[in-house]
Amino acid sequence: MKGIHRIFRLALLKPRDVGRDVDEEISLHLAMREERLRAHGLAPDEASRLARDRFGDIDRIREACLREGHPAAHRARVRQFVDELRLDTHFAVRSLWRAKGFAAAVIVTLALGIGANSAVFSITSAIVLRPVQGVADADQVFELRQTTSYPAFRDLRDRLVALHFAGIRERRMALGRDGTAAEQRAGAIVSGNFFATLGVRAELGRTLNDSDDIGGAPVVSVLAFDYWVRAFGGDSSAIGRLLVVNGASTQIVGVAARDFRGLHLGSPPSVYVPIHSWPQIAPPSTKPLDIESRSWEWVSVVGRLAPGMTLPQARTGVAAALSDISPEASRDDIEDASRPRPLQSAALPAGARNAAVQFSAILAGVVALVLLAACANIAGLLLSRASQREREIAVRIALGAGRGRLVRQLLTEALVLSGLGGLAGIAVFLASRAALAGVTLPGGVDAGTLRTGLDVPLLGFTLAVTLLTGLIVGLAPALHAARADTNASMKGGGGARRPARQLLRGSLVTAQVAVGLSLLVASGLFARALGRALAVDLGFGTDRLLMMTVEPGLAQMNLARATPYFATLASRVRAVPGVSDVTWSGSQPLSNDEDREQAKIPGYEPPPGQRVQIETGVVGARYHETMGIRLLAGRGFDERDTRDAPPVTIVNETLAKRYYAGRTPVGTYLELGDVHLLVVGVSSDAKYHDLSEEPRPYAYRALMQAPNNGGAGAPTLIVRTGGTAAPLLQSVLAIVRAIEPAVPVYDATTLGDRLRLMLAPQRAGAWLLGIFSLLALVVAAVGIYGIVAFSVSQRTREIGVRMALGASRGNVVRLVVRRSVFFVSIGVPIGLALAIFMGRAMAGFLYGIGSMDPPTLLGTSVLMLAVGIAASWLPARRAVRIDPQAALRAEN
Repeated sequence: MKGIHRIFRLALLKPRDVGRDVDEEISLHLAMREERLRAHGLAPDEASRLARDRFGDIDRIREACLREGHPAAHRARVRQFVDELRLDTHFAVRSLWRAKGFAAAVIVTLALGIGANSAVFSITSAIVLRPVQGVADADQVFELRQTTSYPAFRDLRDRLVALHFAGIRERRMALGRDGTAAEQRAGAIVSGNFFATLGVRAELGRTLNDSDDIGGAPVVSVLAFDYWVRAFGGDSSAIGRLLVVNGASTQIVGVAARDFRGLHLGSPPSVYVPIHSWPQIAPPSTKPLDIESRSWEWVSVVGRLAPGMTLPQARTGVAAALSDISPEASRDDIEDASRPRPLQSAALPAGARNAAVQFSAILAGVVALVLLAACANIAGLLLSRASQREREIAVRIALGAGRGRLVRQLLTEALVLSGLGGLAGIAVFLASRAALAGVTLPGGVDAGTLRTGLDVPLLGFTLAVTLLTGLIVGLAPALHAARADTNASMKGGGGARRPARQLLRGSLVTAQVAVGLSLLVASGLFARALGRALAVDLGFGTDRLLMMTVEPGLAQMNLARATPYFATLASRVRAVPGVSDVTWSGSQPLSNDEDREQAKIPGYEPPPGQRVQIETGVVGARYHETMGIRLLAGRGFDERDTRDAPPVTIVNETLAKRYYAGRTPVGTYLELGDVHLLVVGVSSDAKYHDLSEEPRPYAYRALMQAPNNGGAGAPTLIVRTGGTAAPLLQSVLAIVRAIEPAVPVYDATTLGDRLRLMLAPQRAGAWLLGIFSLLALVVAAVGIYGIVAFSVSQRTREIGVRMALGASRGNVVRLVVRRSVFFVSIGVPIGLALAIFMGRAMAGFLYGIGSMDPPTLLGTSVLMLAVGIAASWLPARRAVRIDPQAALRAEN
């Protein structure tokens, strides 16, 4: 056995000479064994026989050393494969270098397809796979589904020490420095162990600790990396300086890690402050604050699993602890509050996450189809190239090359092309990041806030797509080329199996048509939905309205100071040249803010067991006149509707028709909650939140009569201009900031821009799908043209014979076009079926139309048929210009 092991070791060291080395080693050991037997007194013949019986013959030993699966043989085969692959790659590069135009066209086409797939994968990965970054072992971190009070959080943290609980509450804050205007930014109120629990390090300075989160401790803050760069220019001297948060000074002690952008997608926090400092910097509208109150449930709880612990085990422990902490809570409340969810799943609310994931999945399917169309096109080009190389392939087969070896050579060429296309695709991805940064995904996710750079998952995905693309585009042409008839190819007659090859080319045409048509339909559906949305009657105009939200409470301005501030601001803005009217609203138009109140309407009795719920909104004087909402009866709000005047309301048309049954509401009283309001007007219906909402009962309340809703909170200033609103936006914004620089102003925009933001998914879909569908249409047209043109070149002699025998030019054109149109016609119903399936997936983003919109399906089908016929007709026209005599002489 030692001899065989030595032979194996020798074979591993020198796999190319393994046969020769085995023979020498076996002969040496046989001689040594015979000598030992002779030394014991045996005759030479007997010693030789016993040595061979004990050791085995040479052939059997050699077979054992080189048998399949043995490391020596395996290593030899691997080295041989690597050598052959190197030679194949070298030959492929030389071959492609001689066809630079062909190679460049293929590489550019693949780069666009692979780059688009990589870009969409990076967005999807940032939303689904890793929305939260910068957290150590993020898969071990979870978030409880329900908020809790600070005392309950503290008790939970002290009881379950192994879970390492931390608390956080995100909210808007006014940030600035002395002498600079405040800006509204997202901030976070966190427990002192927040950064330690998540494993987030400090990029500069230090993070918060438990000593910062105690009563009476100095107020400190930690900046997010992006905000530190934006506000302080990345200056390290920012540590120790003061940051004004909501009008109160805090000392900056550190900058969070560069890759940490908070726990939720959207607007990452710019600053982190301890929980115990919040009462000192909270806006006056939220005071008095008692963070020790158990009735104020405002803290979101995140925790880290102990080593070896699972989420179900954590849930059991949390439920038991909550039962002890809050014995008065019901079992259902305990079960609901104790359910943990992984941190990566909690980065977006469920609805927003589903919408963003669905939209990303649609984009992923679209770019995959674009790449599929490109693969079909390139496969056709490679098939044509292989046909032109039939004589070369036949010669190589005649000289002894195996067909499997030829398949591998041709497949290597395809993989070299796809590899170069993949490298160029990375460049396309990097170039597309700037364009994608401006895309707003459904759910309010700004693609610019996502981490979409080059990383291991992206590179792995790009590599996988590149290899798969090379196999797809190269395998079929390589197999067809290797099955060519050698004798016919050597004679110059063409060795292709014509029926099979023509069927393959026709299938490639069908695939390109189907993919191109499906993308055209998807793009058309988004465009039609966008057009329908833009044509919706909102109940008010958008071209002459601008708005901005101010929050004096974040500047420590109480209600007594905020009331004259509002009046001064409105009068100063009204004096701006070009401004025709000014009003206030408790919430932004077309926002998700919704407030419902129980109502009692004189003369209306709801069905038994039901209650009347009416949506309400708080608006200022001349709101309806400024917005352009028609008053059907009565009056609008004006300066008479002060805090000391009798409370009044204006109802919309739907409320009047539903609950007053032909009676006029004006002059009657409407009870909302425990307040009796006099109805002073009836307005026309309007869209309050989104474009697809049905008319709903709505009641307006006067801003000055509802201090809890308006007051010193965050009302929106709405300005009507005499012309286009956009040019006046900066002028109005400058006046607002000049009156009180400490008051943050945010969401300054025109109502038209707000509408465009709402339609961002439709616009992004129409824009992106329009580009991709146009690309697929061009690819399909070029592919059809190339395949038909090559077919015509291969049939030159046939066409010449037909024309020599009297065939007319029209007959020849119909002959050439008929076959390609047949395959185009097959691709149209396949593309329509695929488009209907895609339309159903996009149904949530298609406003006002269905997934089977007849005008879109019919129009795109006609367009694709026209493109297919045109792409076939052009090479057919070239075919009829062939001189029959010249064609016959060229083939002889």
